[in-house]
Amino acid sequence: HDYLTAGGVFPEHLIQNFIKTKRKECLDMAKIPHPAEFEKYFNFFKIINLIQNGTAPDRPVTLYPDIVVNAMAYINDNLSYPISVSEISKEVNVSINTLERYFMRFLNVSPTSYIKKKRLSNAARLLSEGYSVTEASEKSGFSNCSGFISLFRKTYGQTPYAYKKTIKKI
Repeated sequence: HDYLTAGGVFPEHLIQNFIKTKRKECLDMAKIPHPAEFEKYFNFFKIINLIQNGTAPDRPVTLYPDIVVNAMAYINDNLSYPISVSEISKEVNVSINTLERYFMRFLNVSPTSYIKKKRLSNAARLLSEGYSVTEASEKSGFSNCSGFISLFRKTYGQTPYAYKKTIKKI
């Protein structure tokens, strides 16, 4: 592009448009991208700007607004504890409705569903690392092991124990 041949830097609006396009592509593919996935693009632009003019932006342009990023971070940090949408909204200083609207707009999922998906994903990771079903359930924030088993089966098509045995064979 002309910016490379002219020795300039990538303007902020080009970076923002690129990120918006990538966000739309991910949503169109029904994926829930994590902000860290776009860190590689930030690093690419940072390297290009370093090569071109010896400076680089201090922090990455994020895919999501701070409300969503902070809520996701709070959920990740407190995954093993009971978390309510009300608690998250207070933590990020917005109303429950605003938090739910932002999650639906940017992640295409409610905060409650996001928490369940994160907990299930964490439990699956723990099972693959050798934790027992009970330990994985507790460390992932499920208050009821039988409820966890039921939700896991509904989501993954097999019980956590069967999943753990399958992972061991691989």
